[in-house]
Amino acid sequence: MNKFAAFLLLSFSISVAAASKCSWYDKNFYEHRQEAIKLLDHLHKVDVRLGFAVQVLNESAEIFLNHNYSASTLDNKTVEDFLNIIQNLENGLRSCMKKRRFNKTLHEYFKELTKKVLQNNMKERHFNKRLHEYFKELTKKVQQNNMKKSRFNKRLHEYFKELTKKVLQNNKYSVNEAWEMIRCEAKIHIFRLEDLIGNIF
Repeated sequence: MNKFAAFLLLSFSISVAAASKCSWYDKNFYEHRQEAIKLLDHLHKVDVRLGFAVQVLNESAEIFLNHNYSASTLDNKTVEDFLNIIQNLENGLRSCMKKRRFNKTLHEYFKELTKKVLQNNMKERHFNKRLHEYFKELTKKVQQNNMKKSRFNKRLHEYFKELTKKVLQNNKYSVNEAWEMIRCEAKIHIFRLEDLIGNIF
């Protein structure tokens, strides 16, 4: 091969390579990817925080539901009202968890991305049916499982279990002293929930 032919082949290769480059990828891919990761990380943090808050409420209520406080001076009606309020709080936060799974910002981002990319010469040949079915099945499994395991904090459960054991089952305290300690402890944890989830909404 002479030098002129080699030069033409090299020039042609460079031209093909330049033509095959995706200008959208060069300009937008990194930025959009980073934004998607940031939004998904935020969704995870929100879900974890709300799940933790729900468990705090649930564990606090369980102490009163599963242990006899009738021998103490706690007022039955007040305890019942407290448990009803806790149930309302728990149900309310669970509803927020469902709503937060649909993140409008993330939805709008992917909607715009679809508009810019899929409608920009991204024909049906780019649609991977197997990949689509995989994500569809993954979504179905996650929704059916309701992500219970990831939201259940074992250490938090053990903490409340240990608290009950050390206080209510300890002969060192009178019945009233023990339940007063439980009352104060529950109050502290419920009060702290504002710091945990207050900046989410």
